[in-house]
Amino acid sequence: MQRLFRVFTLVTLSLLPLGCAVPKPTTIGDSNHPEGFVYTSGTHFGLDSRPFYVAGANHHYLAYAPAVEVANVLQDARDMGLNTLRVFAFLDIGSLDGSTRKTTSPVYGKYAYDLNRNGVYFHYWNTAMNAPDYNDGADGLRHLDYAVSEAGKYGLKLILTLTNTWKYQGGIPQYLEWYGMEGLDYPNPVGDHNKFYTDARCKQAFKNWINHLVNRVNYYTGIAYKDDPTIMSWELMNEAEAGGAPTSTVYNWAVEMSAYLKQLDPNHLVGLGEQGYFSGRGQNWKYNGGTGTNFDDLILINTLDWGSYHLYPNYWDEAADWGQNTWIPEHINIGKNVNKPVLLGEFGWNEATKDTVYDNWTRKIETLDGAGWLFWRLIGRSYDGTYPSDSENFDIHSGDSAFYVLKAAAARMKARNNP
Repeated sequence: MQRLFRVFTLVTLSLLPLGCAVPKPTTIGDSNHPEGFVYTSGTHFGLDSRPFYVAGANHHYLAYAPAVEVANVLQDARDMGLNTLRVFAFLDIGSLDGSTRKTTSPVYGKYAYDLNRNGVYFHYWNTAMNAPDYNDGADGLRHLDYAVSEAGKYGLKLILTLTNTWKYQGGIPQYLEWYGMEGLDYPNPVGDHNKFYTDARCKQAFKNWINHLVNRVNYYTGIAYKDDPTIMSWELMNEAEAGGAPTSTVYNWAVEMSAYLKQLDPNHLVGLGEQGYFSGRGQNWKYNGGTGTNFDDLILINTLDWGSYHLYPNYWDEAADWGQNTWIPEHINIGKNVNKPVLLGEFGWNEATKDTVYDNWTRKIETLDGAGWLFWRLIGRSYDGTYPSDSENFDIHSGDSAFYVLKAAAARMKARNNP
């Protein structure tokens, strides 16, 4: 998630009324898919010949958190009745000697929640090789191995996101820095950000990262990531965009990278991780192509199995009910038109009406028989037994009233998985 303040013009659509009856769950027929792997069936996901409606949460630091914090989050997710977590499965830095700078966001406090990585890193610039390299050890990818292993024990599926538009945990800015470019403060200014999608060195480095992770054998389970049913899907990027560039820039990159990933790992689903913005639908920034993405085109890429959209009316100058009246129906209906699942991959509302808003949004997804949702974000207790402070008021943890609102929504989704 990146907090961006934009100016908007409301787009009016003809939509289903809120009072519509919730349709019966979609029936998923027998499949030829490997046991335990999530797959797509039309506009929905399936698992072992049953529907798999997603009720989930985002968690930005599970991949590098201390073991006790991993356990706390997974226990809370299970207590909440969730079946899926979306996890940032990357942690990029500069060179170990400091000659290539680290562009990850600064540490804001003492907790993993506050981006305190405690020396953990996955992907770095190796000065001897003059190329990106990987940290497979105890202060590296074994942390991700542990999170994946433990999630499997809790019966949770994971969406693993492979990089980020934003500087948090490295992402595009770090790739650019490796190759002498600059994009740390995107989108103000854009800088070299959009070159990530076209620069041959960046593209090859990202492919190499995909190959390394997909073929990695988990230290704790002995299972290669490409063979692990705990993983529901790979997601190429968190909130892919290229402000000011033609929408073909991200589109062509997504075509190339999703095809490459599918070739390496045909068992797992692949998503892009887009926010759901459009092009050619008016002057509103969410609809005019200014972010360099067009959901109408991206959803049609045949090597992307599902579509993603995010929802943050607070930061988009929209009212809460715009979510259930416009943004949610708009994307679910597009998915129906092209016969693909569409997930609300992140959502947040940080005002006192949060409980009502989240109830409305999740019920709207049910009313339209949408594929599911993942809220931003679930937080467990830290190693010292406390919950880190949340200046934005998006975080949800056990004991919050919103926790129980979403627990009830997850129970309704779970009931749809057992028609």
